[in-house]
Amino acid sequence: MDTGVRHKAVLWPRRGILAVLATGPLVGCGKLLRWEEDRSQLPILLEDPMAAKDLLGLTLKEGTESGYRRPLGKPRFTEVRRVFSLGDGDRQGIFDRAVAFAKESGWVSPFEGSRSRVSTWHGEKSEPRRDCYVHIPETEPDELIITLNVSESP
Repeated sequence: MDTGVRHKAVLWPRRGILAVLATGPLVGCGKLLRWEEDRSQLPILLEDPMAAKDLLGLTLKEGTESGYRRPLGKPRFTEVRRVFSLGDGDRQGIFDRAVAFAKESGWVSPFEGSRSRVSTWHGEKSEPRRDCYVHIPETEPDELIITLNVSESP
């Protein structure tokens, strides 16, 4: 065995030990860092009419639901996200109907006068503090995205 091979043979076990030592504390602190998901706030979002999977009769393309978690100390709040296909429908008309439905469902916008045509609308509710976003992205103009989240810790 020449010295180059022997050096590499010794180096790999050391790297493995260092990797275990570096990740071991993170695994042990999983509870402390709250990597697990707390889904206790999810029902309040799912009961909201804006979380419907058949909102305004549109076709659901994608729906996700996630609970509160705190990976590496940064909070990720409970969220429900729905992506609907607009098809050949009138973007502005569908957007306006979605915003009107959000308002009828009790969402209130603190920025009502500053909204531009076909973009994003933001509404809020309290107890617990929640946000609703109605959005048609410029990059995907055939999609309506509804995002609901609880913006406080459980």
